[in-house]
Amino acid sequence: MTSLRARLAARGAVGAFLALAVMAGSGPAAASALPGPSTDPKAHGYIGLCNERGQNVTGGSIDARPFIWKAVATAAPPKEFQGSGENAVLNIYQPRPGVEPAYWSGMALSAASFYSTPKLPAVQSSYGDASLADIMTLYPPRQNGLFVLRVYWGKAGFGLYSATYPTTTIQVIGRSWRVVAGGTVACGASQGKSVAILTGALPRSDAAPRRPDPAQVVVAAGGPHPMTAGPASATATPSVPGGSAPTTGAGPARASPVAESKALPHDTSMSWVVWALLALVAVLTVLLGLTVRGRAHPKPGGAAAGVTPIERK
Repeated sequence: MTSLRARLAARGAVGAFLALAVMAGSGPAAASALPGPSTDPKAHGYIGLCNERGQNVTGGSIDARPFIWKAVATAAPPKEFQGSGENAVLNIYQPRPGVEPAYWSGMALSAASFYSTPKLPAVQSSYGDASLADIMTLYPPRQNGLFVLRVYWGKAGFGLYSATYPTTTIQVIGRSWRVVAGGTVACGASQGKSVAILTGALPRSDAAPRRPDPAQVVVAAGGPHPMTAGPASATATPSVPGGSAPTTGAGPARASPVAESKALPHDTSMSWVVWALLALVAVLTVLLGLTVRGRAHPKPGGAAAGVTPIERK
């Protein structure tokens, strides 16, 4: 448990530091039983969840590791964040009653990924990533078992972008989760390469597909198709492994894609701040690799240093 908390804390710290470079505000949002697009003015598009066989997944076990094998967003970043070096990261957020989406607590579910198809950003997880149960030890559900997934974008040399983002809402009941607002995608239409694998923070064996978790709920895609199931009454209280979990603060703890310094007009961060954050990312990546494997050492110079982005289609 100590190793797990250290790993999640390191990943959360990376997101918190990079959040200083995002600095994107949000207007007030009315409280709702279904957080996500209905309450978040920044939400645009949805995220499809895929397993190792390229099938759409709409539910599963909170104990499966990783939480999901691949996430594919149906919304693309603005043109200045497209092109060589474009990357994306999958984040999870904890809705809380009476709290605006900009101030929900959350963290990255996996490292950022370079992706192959500009219009369908894909985030590739690995078997070294956390399960949903792991995440819940730090961020237990506070509103009817609900969590909101977001994909943020980045581009090497261009900074970070989270002014808008695709979302999918899931609900945890007992030891299971299900999609309540999201949709299906063509899982094979876009591929991602995890920075954690490319830099050596995690071994390549963690990226080799295995048998999907048998608890997954698999559906046929039939092309991109939005879906809204609506949250069920959480009659079975979502269980948090290891007993009580810490209460999170009111401020945002955002996880962001791999990026470097060149700030755009809408990016309020200064270039020196971003460089300082990248140095922190490099240090935390090394510590994360040592914690998880005791022998992995990412290459110096930032999370994306020495990495050849995936070739676009």
